[in-house]
Amino acid sequence: AVRQANDSEFGLNAYVFSADKSRAKRIAEKLEAGTVMVNEVLVTHGFPETPWQGVKKSGVGRVHSDDGLKDLCVAYHVNYDALPQPAWSPFWQSNYGHKMFKRLAGLGRLMWGPGLLGSKSEPKATTGSSPSELAHGTKTS
Repeated sequence: AVRQANDSEFGLNAYVFSADKSRAKRIAEKLEAGTVMVNEVLVTHGFPETPWQGVKKSGVGRVHSDDGLKDLCVAYHVNYDALPQPAWSPFWQSNYGHKMFKRLAGLGRLMWGPGLLGSKSEPKATTGSSPSELAHGTKTS
C-alpha cells in the first residue's frame, strides 16, 4: 500500500488507520505526502497550527500553521548605519573603479603579503587586467 501510494505523482494528504499505533507510525513515516494523518481526518484542516501542504505535483504553497503565514510574506533586508562611520568610510563608499581596485589590491597585499609567487602574483581583475595595469591604465600582455 505504501509503495502504491508513493508511486503517485501527487502527495497532498495521506491517512493511516490502525489499532497498532507503532505500526501506523512506521507506515506514516514512509509515506510521501505533505501531511499524513494517523487515525484522524479533520484535525489538519480544523486546527490552524497544523500545516496544509503538498509534495510532488500537489498544491502550491501552504496554508495554516507558521509555514502558511510565511508563504504570505516577502522577506527583505534593510541595513541602516548601526555603527558610527569611521573617518575613512568614503574609502568603502566610493565607486568601484580603477582607483578603488588599486586601493583594495594594496589592502590585500598589506594584509596577506604579495603571495606565494612574489609581487607578480597579483590577482587578475574580471577584465583580465592586473591591479597595477588597471591603476596605471596600461596592459602588458
